[in-house]
Amino acid sequence: MAENEAGYEVLRVSHLAKYSVDKRVRKRLFLSDRIVSEVVFYEPDQQTADHQHPRQDKIFLVLEGRGTITFDTEEMQVEQTCMIFMPANLKHGVKVDDDSCLVLLFFKGPGRPGKN
Repeated sequence: MAENEAGYEVLRVSHLAKYSVDKRVRKRLFLSDRIVSEVVFYEPDQQTADHQHPRQDKIFLVLEGRGTITFDTEEMQVEQTCMIFMPANLKHGVKVDDDSCLVLLFFKGPGRPGKN
């Protein structure tokens, strides 16, 4: 990651790629009081259980692969370049297709304060 006096940061997500057959791999990219950003690397058939963030809106961008994102009782197939917005408190989860890895970039805010 490159930092400078102005305070901005630059990184290459492709340099962070790491997969594990045991479970998904999450990498924190940026963290401030207003926003948090992470990238998640999934192997085929891995998932993130349904959960919700009471105080944080969330935006996903699919960088690679295919899978299904659940929203309460609905499901949506996603693939590379899909972008998804989820308001705070919406229950959601992720399931990767059995023949694809999945790389999800996400942003959620607010960032640091309290447990989100």
